[in-house]
Amino acid sequence: TPVNLPERVFVLIFMFFALSAFAISIALITQSFFKLSERKKTFNEEYVALRLHLQKTKVSEAVQGRVKSYLTHLFDRRRIQAKEANLLNLLPENLREEVFRCQASHHMEQQLPVMSSFRRSQRLRLAAAAATCDFMPGETVVHQGELIDAAWILMSGQLHQDGDEEFPSVVHAECLGQEQLEHETCEYSEGKVVATEMSEVLKVDKANFVQIAKSFRGNVDPVRGTRRPELKRSMSGISDDRALRDGSDENTMRATVAVMSTS
Repeated sequence: TPVNLPERVFVLIFMFFALSAFAISIALITQSFFKLSERKKTFNEEYVALRLHLQKTKVSEAVQGRVKSYLTHLFDRRRIQAKEANLLNLLPENLREEVFRCQASHHMEQQLPVMSSFRRSQRLRLAAAAATCDFMPGETVVHQGELIDAAWILMSGQLHQDGDEEFPSVVHAECLGQEQLEHETCEYSEGKVVATEMSEVLKVDKANFVQIAKSFRGNVDPVRGTRRPELKRSMSGISDDRALRDGSDENTMRATVAVMSTS
């Protein structure tokens, strides 16, 4: 208990700053809580407006369920109602393409063994053969007996292949194997692949992938990264020129010394 004026002033100042810090902390916690629920709240409000519109226009309940499933998938994947999506849309086209290649290359490195035989700069170029696809529940990704022209990498959701009890994370990765880069062959799907829930899949086109991979062979070996023989010959030519210049300089110096000795 303060007994004199200085102690009372100190207690008043201390309580003022303590109460201010406590009030600021409570405000920050409350603000953070509302920010966490703000995105979901905005999505629900817009979906309610959409559902009222679908009901007024006599859209069936089955179609409404599919619409909700697809929009929820986009929301969960942060492709709508996301602040970063607005900023990414402001980027120029070439920069957005670089961002996508980095993201696609990450998934391709994890699921495609052939990617380990290329350098990082080459893997980014190979990612140009990829594109994202969305599949509704029950939609067919690969039909049985059709020509295998791409590999499918699961990014979210779930896929099921006929005759396989497990749920694969990548389908037809063998079509992008090292042997396909040497000798292209035509293979056909042995089973049907279906999306069991809303899924986002990365499609890696076989023709584009092989074409980009083969373009590296003329410049750099994809595994060892050796340079072309032409560069070695040019470097040896440069060393020969330097040797000739060094020899001519030495001859000039000898002639100068001889003239000085005779004089």
